[in-house]
Amino acid sequence: MKKLLIILWLLTGFGAWCQVKKTAGTTGPKHLHVRMLAKAYADSIVIRWAPMDPVVWLMGTDSGYRIVRIDYSDHEHPVTTVLSPRLRPLPLEQMMATIGPNDKYAAVAAQALYGKDFQMTKEAPYGFAKKVKQAHEALSFRYSFTMQAADFSPAAASAIALRWVDRDVKKGSDYIYVITVCGATKDYVVDSSAAFVVDNNANPIPPPDGLQGFGFDRKSELQWNRRQRGNFSAYDIGRSDDGGKTWFLLNKAPYLSPDKVPQIPGAVKGGKDTTVVKIDALMRDHQVFMDSLPLDYHPYLYRVRGIDAFAEWSPWSAPVAVEGRDLTPPAAPVIDSVRNTTGSQLRIVWSQRVSSPDLAGYYISKGNSVKGPFYPLTKYMLPKEMRVFTDSAAVAHVPNYYVIVAVDTAKNVAASGAFPGYLTDTVPPSAPVRVAGSIDSMGVVRLHWAANHEPDLKGYKVYFAYGARDQFAQVTHVLLADTSFVDTVSMRSLNRRVWYSVVAVDNSNNHSAYSAPAMLKKLVVVPPSAPLAGTVTVAARRVTVEWIESRSEGAAGYEIARMRGQPKTPDAGGPKTPDAGQPARYTLVGKMAQDWNRRSLSFGDTISVNTDYYYMARTIDSTGVRSEWSSPVHVVYRATDSLAAPSGLQVRLDDQHHHVRFSWQYKDKGEYFFVVYRGFNHGALSAWRSFDKEASSGEDDETGSGGYDYAIKVVYRDRPAISAMSKPVHITIP
Repeated sequence: MKKLLIILWLLTGFGAWCQVKKTAGTTGPKHLHVRMLAKAYADSIVIRWAPMDPVVWLMGTDSGYRIVRIDYSDHEHPVTTVLSPRLRPLPLEQMMATIGPNDKYAAVAAQALYGKDFQMTKEAPYGFAKKVKQAHEALSFRYSFTMQAADFSPAAASAIALRWVDRDVKKGSDYIYVITVCGATKDYVVDSSAAFVVDNNANPIPPPDGLQGFGFDRKSELQWNRRQRGNFSAYDIGRSDDGGKTWFLLNKAPYLSPDKVPQIPGAVKGGKDTTVVKIDALMRDHQVFMDSLPLDYHPYLYRVRGIDAFAEWSPWSAPVAVEGRDLTPPAAPVIDSVRNTTGSQLRIVWSQRVSSPDLAGYYISKGNSVKGPFYPLTKYMLPKEMRVFTDSAAVAHVPNYYVIVAVDTAKNVAASGAFPGYLTDTVPPSAPVRVAGSIDSMGVVRLHWAANHEPDLKGYKVYFAYGARDQFAQVTHVLLADTSFVDTVSMRSLNRRVWYSVVAVDNSNNHSAYSAPAMLKKLVVVPPSAPLAGTVTVAARRVTVEWIESRSEGAAGYEIARMRGQPKTPDAGGPKTPDAGQPARYTLVGKMAQDWNRRSLSFGDTISVNTDYYYMARTIDSTGVRSEWSSPVHVVYRATDSLAAPSGLQVRLDDQHHHVRFSWQYKDKGEYFFVVYRGFNHGALSAWRSFDKEASSGEDDETGSGGYDYAIKVVYRDRPAISAMSKPVHITIP
């Protein structure tokens, strides 16, 4: 055995007999391979070989193959014989004359070897890259068809130099055959291949094993093992429709399925689609064949046989029975409506818009979500004519989703889309309870309450007001799912308390009653606003000032301050900050309590005649915090002196000018002026004209015919003094 291994190792040197000598110092060429098989028939041995890629095929076709036989019957003295020094394919004419026109595989091989055009697409090449690509594809196709022709036709294999029959053999002798490609290039060298065979009768070819069948809707799928003891190149598939009495072939040419899923144009390489991975695994280990069936539920028998590289067919496999079955579901029904008829009943109406001849009936399922899960609502299948069903146990407060499932006689199902149904809900949730919270020094409100327990509760709304009896305003913009809320209030507002109330809302948008309001107090209080002065009334020496009350929460009362005399500054000369006491020169003269039932309070005081008084007020809240002082209110009671009327009033008519001239006598200190009064035809006297204190006479040039009365008064500018009116003097003008 050791000597045999040494001989096989030395056989690799046989390739040098046919190869061009390599140049020293160059890098080694790429090693290519050729595979060979040998089969003994007692009176002859047939050897078959195959180049493993198109390059090896071209090199073997061009340079030929060297075939060597080593007779190893005498292990001590093996005999080497060159069976063919350079075997090449037959020329085209000789090939067709030798084989004849009836061998279709010989014609395929001849076209692959000698045909000028072997393009597999009608697309015209454009550009150098496209031409190179098409040339490469054409070479691959030539190679593939040549190898197939050699497998299916012994004559074609011999004609294209891929088969040799050695008839100079002895039965029972041991032989080693070596095949070498006679040629090499600087880039490629083909390693020799050897096969050991004993010339005995060949073992029978085993039938293909692992055949199994699967039935689908008017289709069948056959699978059998890809790896076979017979090393088959392709298969025939037979079918019997009459229980095995007659058989016919389903394939016109020997069949071989690919060992992987073809790459889809444009698909991302390296993708891990689980479906593709599963199909790849199936095709890697199995031959797969699909067939169309005339009828479902009819038994069909299938069998396969294989052909090997020596173009010999195996026996047929044991047949398998396959029945097609109906896998086409009926058309899906469509739910038209789900309505609440009464109480907890929902009436479901559906239609079967596309008829299904094999429809058997319906089932109804129900769930609480459009995505399920769905549970059977009907225990038994409903009749196929039925289109209305009433669910008497619909669930309140949540949606009831229904699915109608159509079933045919083959148990195929088709489901409708989920359709919602709701019970009419008019019952609001209960009002939230235990609402409480707090306000910190920054004005942050933290509110919380107890959770409601209604199953259809959707959320909560929060409302606020600055008074327990005020109108509450919503503060939340969206429904709250939680039972807590954070708000902020201004710490500069005058309100010291805030009321909050919570309302619960369910899925039907029913609102609960307001919760009992929770009153929260601020920690920091802004001083109250000052009162405003209203109406001021002076009657003799009694003055009454109306003070409009502050609306600040917590206002408890007011302090009134008074100053007598003219102020030194426009603002009454005093500070007005809340922390100050009464302004300078002001004296507290009174206090009043807050009256929330009235708009204003009145403060009365007694004053002196012809003296200026100024009044101010401020608010005091329940904690003792005081507002700023109000703006001052000026009050004075002016009393006039009684003086004697001017004397010596004389009135005469100027006949020449038809005017009235008058004169009087009066002298006094101070600033004053005269006011002359006039009446007509004994009517009431009214102020007619004033004269400066230097005047002692005057003229009336606006008279006409009739009677006129004249009188005079003195009015002082520097003091509140007015004289009495003089005795009227009458004059008649003709």
